[in-house]
Amino acid sequence: MKKIATIIGTASLILLTSFSVDAKPQNSYRRMRVTFTPAGKGHPQYTSAAAVRGTQCNVGTSQQQSLTPIVPSNSQSLTGKSHPTLLAYIPEMGATKGTLYVKNQTEDFFHVQEVNLPSKGGVVGITMSQDDAGLKDGTYSWFLKIQCGNSAAIDDPVVGANIHKVSNKNEALWYDFSAELANTPQWGELMNQINLNSLSNQKVTFVN
Repeated sequence: MKKIATIIGTASLILLTSFSVDAKPQNSYRRMRVTFTPAGKGHPQYTSAAAVRGTQCNVGTSQQQSLTPIVPSNSQSLTGKSHPTLLAYIPEMGATKGTLYVKNQTEDFFHVQEVNLPSKGGVVGITMSQDDAGLKDGTYSWFLKIQCGNSAAIDDPVVGANIHKVSNKNEALWYDFSAELANTPQWGELMNQINLNSLSNQKVTFVN
């Protein structure tokens, strides 16, 4: 298995939202305007390796978007949850299996989770399973390895990013906020804010 390199961004993230209170909570997103403003510049904090093997994972040259984590590319991404939901875009490549890995910087925490993927690809949401205690405050990296053949191989494509677990709920929690806006009218606006315009009309498929 190849280890993916991750660079921890130093900028903070601010998501400014304003909305009118609606008598029907389920409609509140329709009145919300999403504004994403990084507080400062940082290094790109994600890795996506789109190289593929065999025929099952071949990706056509007409794909508008390559294998991509759904995170801002120039600022830290936070969560307040011990078992957050991680989002990534997977091109249509025919693969139906993958493995999610989450580890901390010292690798004394290591989460492994097999997931089922839609063969047609698209944006997928993967919530960390409750098999372990989950994330404590600190910095982690996650990556999703796409299985192209009948068994996992070292050169299977990988997509991943950093994630920072915090207890301060006043922070702008990117992972929690983006998962909450999945499949709402504000999803497209959120994607445009982080320069993933090609994903603005994508439906999010939650997998396990």
